Amino acid sequence: MRLRTLLLTLGFAVFAVVPGCSCGRQPKPEVPLKPVYTLCLEASPRLNWFDDRANTLFVRVFQLSSADAFAQADPARLLARDAMPPGLVGTPVDRTVFPGAKDAVQLRLEPDTIALGVVAGYFRAQGRTKVVRQLDRTKDDDDEGAERKNCMVFGANGIEGS
Repeated sequence: MRLRTLLLTLGFAVFAVVPGCSCGRQPKPEVPLKPVYTLCLEASPRLNWFDDRANTLFVRVFQLSSADAFAQADPARLLARDAMPPGLVGTPVDRTVFPGAKDAVQLRLEPDTIALGVVAGYFRAQGRTKVVRQLDRTKDDDDEGAERKNCMVFGANGIEGS
């Protein structure tokens, strides 16, 4: 009986100690968060002008490790659902932009990202439909005027400002 009580006591003691034991495991190192880049999307009241009225506009944003292939690519191909231009880092971000509206896209920048590629699906493009924006990671985007600097302006029939 005494042996049984001793074994039960030892069993409870081991059970109580084991869950608190790290058992040689190292704590997981904290993964640093990727920097966030806020890209402003500003639309003209005459956005995507077609048939004497403004229309919504489909916009896709790519993170790029190299901008050369994107700059040479056909905009229609970049708008395709399965678009994978060389130099693509991560997953493209899609947005629908409304006439006269201002929106923002929060991008968690991948370590290899050196540029953003933006393509827009205009009905009747008469200007630029794609833009490459080189990123300067040495500057802080929280400075005064950063919001305007990080803004893409979508006009009646093309991307007007970047």
